Amino acid sequence: MPDKMFGVNILGDYKKAFELAGKYNVDFIQIDSVCGHLTPEQDSPYADELMTLMEDRTFQVLGGLRFKYQPIRSGRTLEKDAELARQRCDAAVTTGEGTGKNCPTEKLFEFRKVLKDFPLIVGAGVTAGNVCEKLEYVDGVIIGSWLKEGHNDYGDVCEEYVKEFMDKVVECRATLSY
Repeated sequence: MPDKMFGVNILGDYKKAFELAGKYNVDFIQIDSVCGHLTPEQDSPYADELMTLMEDRTFQVLGGLRFKYQPIRSGRTLEKDAELARQRCDAAVTTGEGTGKNCPTEKLFEFRKVLKDFPLIVGAGVTAGNVCEKLEYVDGVIIGSWLKEGHNDYGDVCEEYVKEFMDKVVECRATLSY
């Protein structure tokens, strides 16, 4: 495992994310939704396009499943959308209701139950105060706004917050059984 990895997330433009990932040899991309956000009529062409983009790639795809700001238009159960996510990405990412908002533990428990051993990442609302709880259910976290001045989604990263967060992660890892 390399000591540093990097990826790309182009909000609202998954095609551009695939393009840039290939061009710049990134380790992963994040797509805000791989299923559930479209009507059944819209989903089939999207799935075909996504599967074509997934061919011959050298990077991992982190795919949103019931992700913040994404509507649920599929009419499918979580179980069915989770099954599709397993086909359309390498790890499922879920969130709470918005940027920096907590992803309820009950949601992570439910997602873990349906995804089984498929990688699950929480993509918003993780703080030093809740990271241990989240890591009981997920394989990874994406953290952004909590690391910035004032814990907002804009501004500069605060080194003190990064240290506090990473100290907590080290503490959690020592007590969690994987």
